[in-house]
Amino acid sequence: MATMHPPIHIRIAGGGPAGLTLALLLAQGSRHRTHGPLIEVEVQEALPGQGSAGFGVVLSDETQGEVWSRLPGLADRLSPHWVRWDDLWVHHRGQATRCGGHGFAGLGRTVLVQTLRELAQEAGVKLTHGAALEPGWDGEADGGQMGAQALPGVDLLVAADGIQSAWRTALADDIRPRLTWMRNRFAWMGSTAPLTAFHYHVVETAHGPVVAHAYPYEAHRSTWVFEMDEACWQGLGLHLLDEAASARQLEHLFHSALGGHPLLTHRSHWRRFPALHCERWWTEVGGMPVVLLGDACASAHYTVGSGTKLAMESAMSLADALLAQEVLDAQGLRKALALHETRRRVPVEILQHHAESSAQWFERIRDHVALPHMAFAMALMTRSKALTYDELVRRDEAWMRQVDDAWWQRAATEGLQARARRQAGDLLRPLPPMYTPLKLAGLALAHRVVMAPMAQYQADALGRVGDWHLMHYGSHAQGLPAILYGEMTAVSPEGRITQACPGLWNDVQEEAWRHALSLVRRQPEVAFFMQLGHAGRKGSARTPAAGDGPLAASEGAWPLCAASPLPWDEGWPTPEALDERAMASIEADFVQAARRALRLDVAGLEVHAAHGYLLAGFLSPLTNVRTDAWGGPVQARLRFPMQVIRAVRSVWPAARPLSVRLSLCDWADGGLSEEDALAIGRAMRDAGVDLVSVSTGQTVAHQQPRHGRMWQMPFAELLKKRLGLTVMGVGAVTTSGQVNALLHAGKADLVALGRPWLADPFWMRRQAALDGVSLPGSPAAYAAGWEQVERQARQPR
Repeated sequence: MATMHPPIHIRIAGGGPAGLTLALLLAQGSRHRTHGPLIEVEVQEALPGQGSAGFGVVLSDETQGEVWSRLPGLADRLSPHWVRWDDLWVHHRGQATRCGGHGFAGLGRTVLVQTLRELAQEAGVKLTHGAALEPGWDGEADGGQMGAQALPGVDLLVAADGIQSAWRTALADDIRPRLTWMRNRFAWMGSTAPLTAFHYHVVETAHGPVVAHAYPYEAHRSTWVFEMDEACWQGLGLHLLDEAASARQLEHLFHSALGGHPLLTHRSHWRRFPALHCERWWTEVGGMPVVLLGDACASAHYTVGSGTKLAMESAMSLADALLAQEVLDAQGLRKALALHETRRRVPVEILQHHAESSAQWFERIRDHVALPHMAFAMALMTRSKALTYDELVRRDEAWMRQVDDAWWQRAATEGLQARARRQAGDLLRPLPPMYTPLKLAGLALAHRVVMAPMAQYQADALGRVGDWHLMHYGSHAQGLPAILYGEMTAVSPEGRITQACPGLWNDVQEEAWRHALSLVRRQPEVAFFMQLGHAGRKGSARTPAAGDGPLAASEGAWPLCAASPLPWDEGWPTPEALDERAMASIEADFVQAARRALRLDVAGLEVHAAHGYLLAGFLSPLTNVRTDAWGGPVQARLRFPMQVIRAVRSVWPAARPLSVRLSLCDWADGGLSEEDALAIGRAMRDAGVDLVSVSTGQTVAHQQPRHGRMWQMPFAELLKKRLGLTVMGVGAVTTSGQVNALLHAGKADLVALGRPWLADPFWMRRQAALDGVSLPGSPAAYAAGWEQVERQARQPR
């Protein structure tokens, strides 16, 4: 034991799972330190006595294993109290389905907190109750602002004082918290109903669907979390009822699910969930470091059941960082807090991303309830994006077989004929949905996986494609994407992004494209789509290899045009606002380019109206600030883009698909709204657009997108489920498991991948081999190689 230095005093505000786990680990770790000072820990909890709010908590097997390995004493004492399950049940429209293999356990929150208290006290932690440890007043006596003050004798203050943290409020200027209130109303209740698994119950009322998330935490106790959107909550009159009356009404709605058991209430108020992110997790007050922990620092939505996990794992990270310091002086404390935040931030933000994706799915439950039962269950299971098709196959292969069978039964009723089963050992098993054909206008697609359009910046100074494109598109055609998109091709010299972008405004360029596509034509299973666009205010740019940015006059810069005279970014030239004569000229450019594409006999055509280019610039209120008939409300902002799209549609044969690429979110305040997105979608439908390729952003330079796996899919799903459009989703999709999950959940009809295709032109063929599927169209020269790949894929792994 180290005794050469004066002890370090750590005060923890808040005695929930986060604060108590940290206190216990520090107290136990301090005993075994062979260097540095002793650590004295005190926990101050606002609630009086031994009180603790809440019903049950949930931990996965994985999280339990981590906690128990660090705190074996806690595991021993809690072992008799856990209620464990593997199954998740989904109850929807009179049907129920069970998916196994998940591995969770429930426990009373009071039991968890009380056991942590006992162990902490035994380890020498000082616990006090009944008075919150809050920051003092700093400022004028009358009407001064709350501000934190250093606490005498405290070397480190840990603010684990919950989602309404007074310390976070006082330190907001340094911590810079961002609190987003989710839209659904929820209430946390308990019941005497005995459960043996996790259950999702959906009850549809005249005012909308109500969802119950229910799980056991004791032999005869279960947690029930009810949620619904604002319209349903008010329609049911719950905003007028107290806790007891709300419980009685919910007992009536969920009588069958509860088995006649009553609901129990304890602070079961109707609330909206606060999604909390902090730019910084720690700061200093008068030389005293203060670090946020648990819900005071970051929240995770209850629909992924990870609040306790987040709190306890963050406490373990902070304890590790503190105990790892040889010298716990002021500098050592700063190093420890910086180390903790560096190590822990990414895992926390990934979990929060999954949690918020899950929360948003439930916020749009009205869009999902009409799905067929197995599709609804699959959509629910994959809502957070943490679970994909492949992971669910690993957890419960028999259940996934039922999901796949249901998909193919629906496909058969829609007239989609394909080999729905594959040989897998001695069994015939259903194919994943990515192998389902699709009819677009008069075009039959072989499957649902697409190679997205990706700029190559390899055209010559005259806008001609060349040998690079012959190789690029020819080799990727061998990989058999259902659709192979060409990069954005300018309809005029002024419509180029860079001097290395291809065009289709003259005969020479048309002939160059004819040569570049000669190898693609040898793969009749692959549909090539030409993408036409005009860069607008984002044109006259250097290539990425040359450093991006606007071209100088000496480099051959050309004048820019846009909906409004707003430059793309600082240092960019101001474009000229288009007048009606210029609009008519650009419309004619699109039409003549479409006619050239038809002469090239491409299978489909796409108009690029996304990413802040010219047509997209008219759609967004951030880039179209006109006060004439071409700006203002969304219907006016649609006028010019729809004029171009209708003109292209008029010369493009009905049997050949016309697609439009859209950005449906600007990721910036004041940008496109959901209502705007739906209005744009309706305009596409009315104009006879066959496919909408849904993207987001790149409209303004100051955008703040929320990246993550499959991050743009909710916008494609919006148009598909609300308007019935045929949509293609794109954005950070990298695996077949993600593709299959998206299709099963009804988020898109086609899924486009970009970078995976660049890295591996044979991505689709390789995946098919792993799935036991032989795709047609292998060149004879390559046949032996693919036969070997397929043979090896059939061997046990």
